[in-house]
Amino acid sequence: MISQKNVALSSEEGIARCELCKLKDLRYLNVFRRQSGSTLCAPATVAMMLNALNYGDDTNHVTDVDLLLRHKDRESVLSRGMDLQSFAIFIKESFPKGSNIKVSRSTGTGDDIETCKLDLLTALNNKSTHVAVNYDMTTARQSSWGGHFSPIIAYHELSDS
Repeated sequence: MISQKNVALSSEEGIARCELCKLKDLRYLNVFRRQSGSTLCAPATVAMMLNALNYGDDTNHVTDVDLLLRHKDRESVLSRGMDLQSFAIFIKESFPKGSNIKVSRSTGTGDDIETCKLDLLTALNNKSTHVAVNYDMTTARQSSWGGHFSPIIAYHELSDS
């Protein structure tokens, strides 16, 4: 039986859920890396996206630290992390010129949550689209750090996660 709670992707249940997902992007399984510091979730997310798209080669993946060192406001990122507006600028600076980048905001409440889910499912059906989420960790019953960025690589229909 699959529980309704959030689980780590690397756990037995996480792997089982991923295997059951109809919509998934397996490229991320080989490029997942923990963030190097407590405020580096946004750079880590962008690094994983770049690596999934093969902008780093198989032996020399781009890291969150690589991207942070190129960023003009790195001291702020190290001390406070990023908000969605800063992330939008950061991701556009990090991807090659001409990349089609769309950053949008959803409150995840009411009808908006269904729109958000539809956008996610549409993106997961399109192999040229990659999705990252910025969410309040306490809403997901995770630690109380506040906001977090992470790539979305799959949708598990049975647990709606």
